[in-house]
Amino acid sequence: MGSTRLPGKALMPAAGKPLLEHLIERLRRARSLNHVIVATTTMPEDDQIEAVCRRLGAGCFRGSVDDVLGRVAAALDAFRVDVHVEVHGDGPLADWRLVDHAVEEYCAGGVDLVTNAVRITYPPGLELWIYASSLCARLAREAAAPKYRESPILYVMERPGEFRIRNIEAPPELHAPDTYLEVDEAADFAVMKTVIERLYPSNPAFLPEDALALLQREPQLAESNRAVVRRWKAAE
Repeated sequence: MGSTRLPGKALMPAAGKPLLEHLIERLRRARSLNHVIVATTTMPEDDQIEAVCRRLGAGCFRGSVDDVLGRVAAALDAFRVDVHVEVHGDGPLADWRLVDHAVEEYCAGGVDLVTNAVRITYPPGLELWIYASSLCARLAREAAAPKYRESPILYVMERPGEFRIRNIEAPPELHAPDTYLEVDEAADFAVMKTVIERLYPSNPAFLPEDALALLQREPQLAESNRAVVRRWKAAE
């Protein structure tokens, strides 16, 4: 809820449900996940996040406002998680098929991290990271720089020679690195709200491909959030 650019975005409504509910609903379609846990802050305004989680039967952990890495590590410990799939709340159109595929890649062994964010080929907003909770706990102990406390897995991503990282490339039908399905600012929410309200009522299990097809049919909609400055792009 404490987003500096779009406060309260997790609870902004689309098709009668907050974006957070859409995200939880989509993640629950993944066969490989045992539980969905939301790691939010102790700020009073995030009481509403906890209320949504309680209503939906999702796990909720509340921790530090600024130390995201510490918060995630503590959440994994509190819920006794061995391996987790990490997604961001600003990507409500999570692809459960991608989750299951990435989990298969991780379970095949020989890696510390499976992600699709080393080289962005999917539409931004579909990023995920799969790694062991023991690695997250190690990072929480050792990665002290502020940039690592804000972005839990950044320490690993910056050290491909030290960690075994497997990157998943988008298939042709999902290769759209310049089509933004993430919610950073008001222009993004306008796009997301339109996509969800056009597609969700007739098919709650609509796919990212359906969203891309809609945006291709209506290029002015796809263009309407291209000017948003992406902080993650500036950091590349």
